[in-house]
Amino acid sequence: MFNLTDITSAHPSLEFLVRTALTFGELSPGVEAAIDRVLDGNVLTDREVRLMAILQDAIANGDVKPVRVSHQALQTSAIYLQETEASFFSE
Repeated sequence: MFNLTDITSAHPSLEFLVRTALTFGELSPGVEAAIDRVLDGNVLTDREVRLMAILQDAIANGDVKPVRVSHQALQTSAIYLQETEASFFSE
């Protein structure tokens, strides 16, 4: 089970990240990047291997959908933020 420190930690546990994906039915870019950081260069325990298998099965079955953010969407968001900031400070 995870606790509040998993939510606020700079290094959340793999269990917390997998549970987050399963709970919301999506694998956000942030959660995916956090999982990659946890896995990067680490030897997985048997429990972590099972957690990754559960996540991979959920993705394969369509229960968890990876979320992809397009480059165009990021550009549009950046432009909107710049315009909003400019109008806020000009008032």
